[in-house]
Amino acid sequence: MSNFVILHGVLCPAPLHYRIHPDGRSESLMAEADQSAHRKTIAIGLAGNCAEVADDDPQLVALRELLAGIHRRYPAITLGGHRQIRGSHTDCPGPAFPLARIHAWWGGAMLAAHDVWFEEVLASAYLPKLE
Repeated sequence: MSNFVILHGVLCPAPLHYRIHPDGRSESLMAEADQSAHRKTIAIGLAGNCAEVADDDPQLVALRELLAGIHRRYPAITLGGHRQIRGSHTDCPGPAFPLARIHAWWGGAMLAAHDVWFEEVLASAYLPKLE
């Protein structure tokens, strides 16, 4: 089981589970169960220059979609940047990457959306259909 989602810049040599391109295209590079550079992590690499990106930037939209799916599979998982790992000597995923905005979304809007999704799943599975 994974405990952390770690965001990397694409130039980081760490093995990645996912890569997200500037156009929003994402690709799976290895199974989530496979070990990355850090034990019990899911590594996501962000390609390109992430400086001053808007919330509707295709890469950030794709990142939020991927993170929401990961959170559904691993509800107790924690989010961080590679630079936040103790002993890491890197500014990865980049000094201008909006990590604070992603953290705010992770702890706010993403959790609210997850609750709505979960209620819909429960309702569709257990509540009678009204006609």
